[in-house]
Amino acid sequence: MTSSAVPYYVPQEPGRWRAIALAVFVHALLFTFLWVGIRWQSDTPQTIEAEVWSPQPQEVAPPPPPPPEPTPEVKQPEPQPEVKEPPVVKPDIALELDKKKKKLEEEKKAKELAEKKQAEKQAEKDKKLAEEKKRKQDEISKKLADQQRKAELKRIAGEVTATGTSGTAVRASGSKDAGWAGRVAAKIKSNTHFLVTSDANDPVEYDVRLLPDGSVAGMRKTKPSGNPTFDDAVAAAINLSQPFPADSSGRVPQQVLISQRPREQ
Repeated sequence: MTSSAVPYYVPQEPGRWRAIALAVFVHALLFTFLWVGIRWQSDTPQTIEAEVWSPQPQEVAPPPPPPPEPTPEVKQPEPQPEVKEPPVVKPDIALELDKKKKKLEEEKKAKELAEKKQAEKQAEKDKKLAEEKKRKQDEISKKLADQQRKAELKRIAGEVTATGTSGTAVRASGSKDAGWAGRVAAKIKSNTHFLVTSDANDPVEYDVRLLPDGSVAGMRKTKPSGNPTFDDAVAAAINLSQPFPADSSGRVPQQVLISQRPREQ
């Protein structure tokens, strides 16, 4: 592949001759100013003689007095607010007011104290009424419990009771065998393990239901003695005494009411 040789060509800058002409003109103008300045300074100055004379001096009139300075305007001060002094209380009036104030305070304290005492009195009264109401309710509940217990005893038909110096009583329903009740009472007493530490001798009563084989089917405390430890000891003795024996008829009573005291009668 061949290519034609292109000669290297530097393009002419536009406005080149114009710039050269402008530079020559500026230099010529500068040279002209310099030549004129030097020429002007080298010329010989001309001498001018003049005679100066002055006429007879005249008195100079005094300058007019300066105008008077304006009087500055005096600014009136703003009026101060009027301070009202508190009225002077006479000693007698002040003492009287103090007495009235103390009297009112004493009356207020006395009223508060009276109201407090009245409230305490009412509270004490309400407390006594509540205690009296509770006591009556307890008495009614106790009477009802005694009535229910007596009714339960009466309900037991043909009961046989065995009591002695042991402090244990056994009432069996549907049995005419007094000896059986005595044997059961003695057995329960021998199985009761309790240390007597007080003079209280109230009895505890249990309503015991028995199965035909003499075992305990259920037990309900109908009257507490007031000593839970003793009540638990008697309940444990009843459980230790099973199976209960049959009576002379060969049958085991279905219901037995057992009463026992901590001390022997």
